[in-house]
Amino acid sequence: MAGTESARDDGGQTVSAYQSVLWRENQRRRLRLYEEEHPPALKQLKNECCKSGNCCLKGPGALTQADLLRLAVHFGLGPHEFFLKYCAVVDGRGTNHPVLLRHHQVEEFAGKWLIAEETWSADSPCVFFSSIDGCKVHEVKPAECAEYECWSMAHWQGAFMWSPEELAALGWDGCEWEPEE
Repeated sequence: MAGTESARDDGGQTVSAYQSVLWRENQRRRLRLYEEEHPPALKQLKNECCKSGNCCLKGPGALTQADLLRLAVHFGLGPHEFFLKYCAVVDGRGTNHPVLLRHHQVEEFAGKWLIAEETWSADSPCVFFSSIDGCKVHEVKPAECAEYECWSMAHWQGAFMWSPEELAALGWDGCEWEPEE
């Protein structure tokens, strides 16, 4: 696949750039359908989180060091254990940083590296979102989730700079996914 962008689909298979575009468009269509059934705060004319789950489907919360520690303590885990159970590393902002996984990713990708496209899914929200109970970590959710104001469409940009040593201390093996040729 030299010269073409590739990605993995939800089943871990390598797909072409064209298939990747089709997959993204399908995801966007499915997210729009979800949004019709569960309107976000902006469409409800609210100025606060309405816990619709839209944000939880669109992208995972990137974690600061304080976020990871706060979440780990909330679950009675150490940062290393929490990372290896609920997080992956992604390079979505020019630097590797941990993110929360999706429900369908926990067993296969916990503690591993993901490409950006693998971090959102219309079928599988954040590991801590339940369609029945909403956000299970609302009180201690990551800063990016807490500060994201979907009602104003302002995108909060945090400083998610993690050194390779800090990520390794959490249990990341340093391996990044490389497409098969």
